[in-house]
Amino acid sequence: IPIGLATSTEDGTMVTTCHGIPAGAKIVVRVQNQSYPADLLITDEQLDLCKLQVANFHTPPVKLSADDAKANDRIFVVGVNKAGEFAVTEGTVKRVLDTTEGKLLELSMPVGEFSSGGGVFDAFGRLVGIATVQHRAGVPIAYPASSIAQMRSRQTAR
Repeated sequence: IPIGLATSTEDGTMVTTCHGIPAGAKIVVRVQNQSYPADLLITDEQLDLCKLQVANFHTPPVKLSADDAKANDRIFVVGVNKAGEFAVTEGTVKRVLDTTEGKLLELSMPVGEFSSGGGVFDAFGRLVGIATVQHRAGVPIAYPASSIAQMRSRQTAR
């Protein structure tokens, strides 16, 4: 069952959103016509980001931006269109939100149902965020790429 997208950030690892991954799920990453088994390395429920270790998967990872995205920055979001094909949507960062979860990027374009975990890139092709379709604010959101370095396995307070 497709649950979203993942972005290669290091050799053999990918980052995605956690909310679509059921507990105890067997994760398979599909890249073109190949399937790769994956294991959860980090489950950060507070950030809703998961790091996957993908067996036998080697590809050049995306380049992370050294700078955080700012309001009005031009961005490109990788998603999946209604035909199940990859699509890139151009837009802007509407604003940077300060939340209890940390900083979040509000996007000017919607994030599709199966596009959660897709990369958000700047005009130079550097990763500036990870898009999510599920957020309590009800607006299109991306977690800043700087959140990836802050990931650690933890549970949210209930």
